[in-house]
Amino acid sequence: MASIRQDKRSGNWIVQFRYDKPSPYTKSVGPNKQHAETKKAEIEETTYLLREGLISVPAGVDVATWIFTRGKVEKKPKAPSQNTICELADLWLSKRRLDVSAGQLSSSSYASDYCRIDKFKKFVSSKFSEASEDKLSDILTSYQRTRLRSLVSGAKPRTIKHELRTVEVMVRWGFREHHIQILPRCIEEYAKIKIPSPDPEFFTIDEVKMLYNAAPGKSRLYMLLALNCGYTQMDISSLSHHMIDWDAGIIRRSRHKTDQPQEHKLWPDTRKFLQQYMTNPNEHDLCLLGERGNPLLYECIRKNGKPYRVDTIRLAFNRIRKECDIAERTFTTLRNTGANAIAKNFQKTPWLVDMYLGHSEKATKKFYVATQFDELHKATDWLACHFGMDSCDTL
Repeated sequence: MASIRQDKRSGNWIVQFRYDKPSPYTKSVGPNKQHAETKKAEIEETTYLLREGLISVPAGVDVATWIFTRGKVEKKPKAPSQNTICELADLWLSKRRLDVSAGQLSSSSYASDYCRIDKFKKFVSSKFSEASEDKLSDILTSYQRTRLRSLVSGAKPRTIKHELRTVEVMVRWGFREHHIQILPRCIEEYAKIKIPSPDPEFFTIDEVKMLYNAAPGKSRLYMLLALNCGYTQMDISSLSHHMIDWDAGIIRRSRHKTDQPQEHKLWPDTRKFLQQYMTNPNEHDLCLLGERGNPLLYECIRKNGKPYRVDTIRLAFNRIRKECDIAERTFTTLRNTGANAIAKNFQKTPWLVDMYLGHSEKATKKFYVATQFDELHKATDWLACHFGMDSCDTL
């Protein structure tokens, strides 16, 4: 536990705490008591996360100083190190893990950052015998050229842009937090890559029917929720009992990614399979769980900082797609296919696509206009007939 006290001579408030050492760590935080109390709360939160194994301290860093500064360890003068740039990457990932624990960053965003930075670290280790700060400009330029050359061999421009952008954000953070003293000039247009117009992928009606007929019951439910409600794996795995109005046959919720209000009228088969496979509402809040009682989509960060993800829906869908010998496309292609069908058939009301997908609304409309879902219900009723999921007579 941390404590605060006021120095009688100077009038400054002092924070004191222990972590894995018999002697306490003492630090003056100034004359403001509220500032000292805030710092005390931050220290207690960080030490709790450390003890629970949710975050870890980078190697070679003083633990007490790292806790006090919340990962912002002051740079100490030292001789050039072969691991300086990789150490910077580790510090940044530690900060991102702290953001996840504080609810300021999603686990999936951290996982993307980790993979991109891990690729950068492997490049640095393999290409540069000395990776000190004075070599940072050369390292960044070499990595950028290598990733740009991969475009010739078929790498996606958007992927390369995200990789370079993540490295850029890390370097700018390191400069801002005084982990590095010079910001390389090459960073200004580091991730400036022209992105071609998107070329979205869809399933044909015959492919949808083939996948649906080949799917076992629970996988059929996942497909129905994707087409009926425009759901992703995260939307399906986070579906709770309180979101479903069984009397009206409607799901009312906020989309997991955008927090945008959604309302979807369930098709008869969607409702039937959902009632068949859902959990007991008195035992679980989540409607759908895996065979062993685990969430369908599970994400966590291991003690070594490596992200871990289990996506039951994706695995099940990929097995079905391979069995049907259908070209590789992701599970989210189903919701894109539904949105594309609505866009083509309801061209006079293009806003239905955004409602179906749960896209964010403009601020003015979000705060002053009540969303009307009646027209979306008509569109999704038509969508069921379009894909042959239900008899039109039952809608």
